[in-house]
Amino acid sequence: AYEISTRDWSSDVCSSDLSSGEWKFKAITPDGTQYYFGASGAVESTKIGATRFFNDYVPNAWHLNKIIDPLGNVINFLYQEQIYGPIICDLEETLVLNPIDCATPFCPSEQNTTPPNLCIGNNNTMRYMTAKTQQLIEINDSDGDKVLFSYTTQGYPEMLLDSIRYFINGTSLIRKYHFTYNYVYPSGGGELPFLSSITEKGPDGLGISQGYSFSYYSKELTQIGRAHV
Repeated sequence: AYEISTRDWSSDVCSSDLSSGEWKFKAITPDGTQYYFGASGAVESTKIGATRFFNDYVPNAWHLNKIIDPLGNVINFLYQEQIYGPIICDLEETLVLNPIDCATPFCPSEQNTTPPNLCIGNNNTMRYMTAKTQQLIEINDSDGDKVLFSYTTQGYPEMLLDSIRYFINGTSLIRKYHFTYNYVYPSGGGELPFLSSITEKGPDGLGISQGYSFSYYSKELTQIGRAHV
C-alpha cells in the first residue's frame, strides 16, 4: 500500500453548508497538490429511524472527487449512487404490565398472566436504516485518458467489480481487465464471493498475459458449503 504523510498539509472547507449535497473540502500538500473531497455525487449518507419514512439523510463519508497538481493537471473521479435499504438495523422490545378489568378473561393478542387482572403488553420498536453509497465508475484526466469500472450484481445489495477498461484520448481502448469469482453457499442461505481470476486483454480482445488466478484454503469454507465458478 502507498502511504502519504499528512504532515504539513493544509485544508480548506469549500462549502460549510452541511445540509447541502454540495458540501466539500480540500486538502493541500506541501508541494501544492490539491485533493478535493465530497460535493454532489461524491458523498455517502445514511438515515435511521423508527419507521420506513423518517429523517433526512446525514452525510457520513466524503469521497475523493478531484486532484489538481501544481502544473494544473486535473484527475476527476466519478461515482454512481446506490441506495441500500430500508433494512432493519435494530429492534427494541418492552414488556409492560397493564391492569385490566377483572371480568375480562384475557388480553386480546397478548399473553395471559396470573393474577388474571394483569396482562403483558409487548411493545416493539423497529429501527430502519437506508444508505446512499457511491460506487467508483470512472477516473479521467485533463489529457483525455480515462479508466472505466463496471460491476455485476451479486444478490442484494452487493455489487462485484466485473471489469476495468483503460482508454487513451477518450476512445482508444488499450487494456481491459476482467474479474471472475467462485461462490460458497453457506447453510444459512446467501452466497459468499471469492475472487478466482483476473484476465488481461488488449484492444483486439485477445489475452496479452497469462492472467492471475487465486485459490483459498479454509476448513470453515469446506464445512459451510460448496464452490463453483
